[in-house]
Amino acid sequence: MSAGRNIRCIFVDAATGFIVNRQSLPPRLFPPAIPEGQRLVVPADRKIPTGPARLDLRKVRQPINHVASIDDVMAIWRPAAPSEAHRLDFERAKAIDALDGCFAARINAARGPMAAIHAEKRRQAEAGGGPLVADADDGAAILANAAREDEALAAIERERRKAKALLRAAKTEAELRGALATIEADGLKK
Repeated sequence: MSAGRNIRCIFVDAATGFIVNRQSLPPRLFPPAIPEGQRLVVPADRKIPTGPARLDLRKVRQPINHVASIDDVMAIWRPAAPSEAHRLDFERAKAIDALDGCFAARINAARGPMAAIHAEKRRQAEAGGGPLVADADDGAAILANAAREDEALAAIERERRKAKALLRAAKTEAELRGALATIEADGLKK
């Protein structure tokens, strides 16, 4: 590697992934394995946005993310602020995930800790018997319990769908907060 030609680098904040600086640096700062004219993405010091780029030589042991052009890495210098629609979609997705987590816990509680064995007993009872089904009366009792469990699970699922419909219908962040308040007030999210 000749000493005359600089290596073009973009410095990326390791925590955010955002470009914090673009700079050409002399080859003497890099190990000899980096070819002349190589363009690199280099992890940058987190203090970069307010000062000059600093290269942490401990992080540059070999070429990092070889790209044909710096523009191939990131198209923008700073990220654009998310639009209201994107923020709403993000908040709605978070609310739906939280809601699904609550309902998953309720479903698991309704099924009980022996759900796997109950499912197998049900399968055997529906097939007409098996080692977990003592006789016809036991099979009938197992199927009756399974029907009650199905009805309880169906009721929970109806509540989940009702709550999810409220969240999906929200068109603004204020409506989303109102839907969340309604869900809390109705006791749908326990």
